[in-house]
Amino acid sequence: MHPQLDNDIKSVEQRFGAHAINTRIFSSIDDVDAELNIDMSFLDEEIAKAWKVNRQEPIVIRLHLSFSQYLDANEPPKVEVFQPSNKETFGLGMQIQKIMETFLSKEWKDLSNDRVTA
Repeated sequence: MHPQLDNDIKSVEQRFGAHAINTRIFSSIDDVDAELNIDMSFLDEEIAKAWKVNRQEPIVIRLHLSFSQYLDANEPPKVEVFQPSNKETFGLGMQIQKIMETFLSKEWKDLSNDRVTA
């Protein structure tokens, strides 16, 4: 795993707890899935109902990252956003995913592992 990716994962764990991030490593295809688990229990019940969010489940933001290149990869990571019980028709998740994709497509070219560690 790229050292900066490993460092960033550890930073998330230290700041938010081990439950806040999960990883799945696919070294044979130079890929790692980093899943950020966003606790939704803070959300008001009426808002959760209106947004069709299950307050008992996290929102999962899954980033498909390069295992060896991380921030130096040519393309921004692929993004998936869902709740475990609602992967298909999760409107809020689709909005978050679009925001993430737009942000990453604009900012990714300016990121590099060297710049982050400098």
